[in-house]
Amino acid sequence: MNWETLSPILISVGVIAAAVAGIANVVVALMNNARLRAIEKEKHMSELIQYRYTKLYTLLEDLEREHGFVTYIDDPSKTLTETTVKRLRFLELYKLAKPLIDGDLRKTLDFSVLAEHESWKPVLAGLMSKNIEVINDSLPSYNEAANDFLEELGNTITKQISNLLKK
Repeated sequence: MNWETLSPILISVGVIAAAVAGIANVVVALMNNARLRAIEKEKHMSELIQYRYTKLYTLLEDLEREHGFVTYIDDPSKTLTETTVKRLRFLELYKLAKPLIDGDLRKTLDFSVLAEHESWKPVLAGLMSKNIEVINDSLPSYNEAANDFLEELGNTITKQISNLLKK
């Protein structure tokens, strides 16, 4: 074989090798890009889980620092004032926790807050009519429903934190 016949073959082989290498580089780049996207998605989900965990844990600590509803037999106005303030604080905690809780756990919590709202209506009616007897009669049942709600809120937050730790 002489150089004149060998050189076009070598050039053709070189071109084919370069084309194969180029195609391989494109495939590798696409695979790396897909892996990088998956890693970024996992990182984002991890940051989101960490954010939810941190916020829920803080809310749980706030909830545990608060005490339940108390009825003062000798001072109904003190009972009413404390109950109203605590109710607003606990509803605020509920509103902060609700978007951080998964849907299945949220349903139970929503049912519990509805029961709390329903038991508040007689107290509110007594406030509107300035009828102390109605208030005094309805506060114990409200306090019971509110304490049930608080227990459910604490349990739900704890379950959600546990679920986040499993992820």
